[in-house]
Amino acid sequence: MKSIKTLHLNDLNASWVVAYQRISPNVLIQQLEESGKEYHRHLSQLDPNAKATFSVAWAGEQESPNWFHIAREYTEKWHHQMQIREAVGASLLLSNEWYEPVLETFMRALPHAYRNVDAPIGASVEIKIQGEAGGVWWIRKGNEKWFFF
Repeated sequence: MKSIKTLHLNDLNASWVVAYQRISPNVLIQQLEESGKEYHRHLSQLDPNAKATFSVAWAGEQESPNWFHIAREYTEKWHHQMQIREAVGASLLLSNEWYEPVLETFMRALPHAYRNVDAPIGASVEIKIQGEAGGVWWIRKGNEKWFFF
């Protein structure tokens, strides 16, 4: 069952889709270019280690540093870019340069994703992703939670 937050977000997204069907593709592209530059300027001025305005909740954090918030934003941009590229038959962003930061960011959620997995203390999980941008990540069950090692 979807949460109220998810339903609200879906409604917000749907309203933007309807609204933006009224503008031309050229205007949309221009707005994306300009807002992207402005957002980049904003993010580049943030102290990477200062507390972010929004936490990375899907990684189980109540508070996050700006660098993790920015990494999360990158995964969002990458994800939507991949959807567009797949739809129009363009090459996908799976090279090390583009995909490795996405995987590194997503893997930070592993301990949180395993939070309800019952396992003996010391049990470990290895995640191995093949390919140019792949890697290996390990988490281990501690006394109270999972952690990277």
